[in-house]
Amino acid sequence: MMLTIALFLSCSLNLVISATVQYNLVYNRAIRSLDGYNKSVILVNGKFPGPPLRARVGDTVSVVVTNFLMEMEMLSVHWHGIDQRGTPWADGSAGITNCPIPYGKNQSYIFKVPESGTFWYHLHIDSRRGDGGYGLLIVDDVTPIATYDAELQVILSDFYHQDSDLIQAGLLAYGPTAATSPATGFTFPGVGQAILVNGLGKQPVFLDVQPNKIYRVRIVNAASLGYYNFAIAGHNLTVISEGATPTVPVSMRSIDLSASQRYDFLLSTRNMPIATYQIQVQSNWRGYDVTAAGLFKTVYLRYQGSVSMSPAVPYNETKAWNAQISKIKPLMSSPVPTTVTKTIVLDQSQQYVDAKTFKGLDYSGANKNGYLRWTINGQSYTFPSTPYLLASYYQKMDSVFYPTSSKAVRLELNDVVDVVVQN
Repeated sequence: MMLTIALFLSCSLNLVISATVQYNLVYNRAIRSLDGYNKSVILVNGKFPGPPLRARVGDTVSVVVTNFLMEMEMLSVHWHGIDQRGTPWADGSAGITNCPIPYGKNQSYIFKVPESGTFWYHLHIDSRRGDGGYGLLIVDDVTPIATYDAELQVILSDFYHQDSDLIQAGLLAYGPTAATSPATGFTFPGVGQAILVNGLGKQPVFLDVQPNKIYRVRIVNAASLGYYNFAIAGHNLTVISEGATPTVPVSMRSIDLSASQRYDFLLSTRNMPIATYQIQVQSNWRGYDVTAAGLFKTVYLRYQGSVSMSPAVPYNETKAWNAQISKIKPLMSSPVPTTVTKTIVLDQSQQYVDAKTFKGLDYSGANKNGYLRWTINGQSYTFPSTPYLLASYYQKMDSVFYPTSSKAVRLELNDVVDVVVQN
């Protein structure tokens, strides 16, 4: 009898933990003045950024995405950081795992969330992500990795006055780029004209807190290119997670976030003077040093009952590129294989490529003309004629994956692969 009850409770508990969470996301365009400049941006359910989605680890997430952008404008949504185990077609990488969604149509993305953490969703077709259409995807654990009283959500992003199509045209343009001739070729757009925090650029942004509390702050850099430094005056940030990986708690004076990176940190308001504290978000690395003039966005941490600004200022520090990485360690380490069956070296660079094969060209001299692209092992990526998973379904894998010009690497089941990335 006791065994029967235990089994029943176990099954009941599993049913409670594993549920199906359903959402509907409708995408459309509208003119918004996020930093004082009117521009066509992408809204999700009428919001910028889109609404946060939430599930528990082990749940099945079902999202119906409807495309009402513009006629002839395709749509595909990627669930950043989610391991699509058994559901690769739900990854949302248009042209690779799936076909995009035509105007006026919808698609159901159904997938399990096997890990807890802070994730996010965004468009994954052309350069649409620069126009918006992103939001948080939070997966709660059964047992939280830390003890805290409440939660704050922060989404950083860059904002360009140019439409994303024009930026993409500049990045893909063919032509000369030498200083002695007009720059009609590759055009790098820089870090944008503004930094948005929770979708706001010109308006002040307040993060409201209560005294004597511990907050879990989930922060995501949703920028297309921007690399940001985030610091709060008078407060340390205790990092507890990077994406889906719990970390050994470490106190930081500021946090660097590259594009698409996510961190969770604890923020204590215990024994702090009641005031409003300045938060500084500043562009870094992409042409700017954190101590030099770059893009800034001032945000405010506002304590309940505050009537004045704190005289404290955010800590302004210059970090080596690996300083933060060296401090943050995973809470649980994974065993490292002692035997390697295959080694893959990925040499990343930026070079001119052939207009037909997109293979790297060895140019010498000052005047360069052609397509300037990022390459891996001398090959710039080109989309297959059929998305890879459709090719698999129709049993045409070899014709898509392994043409003579392909740089695809074939792996066998149970291979132990050592991947060396050279930048």
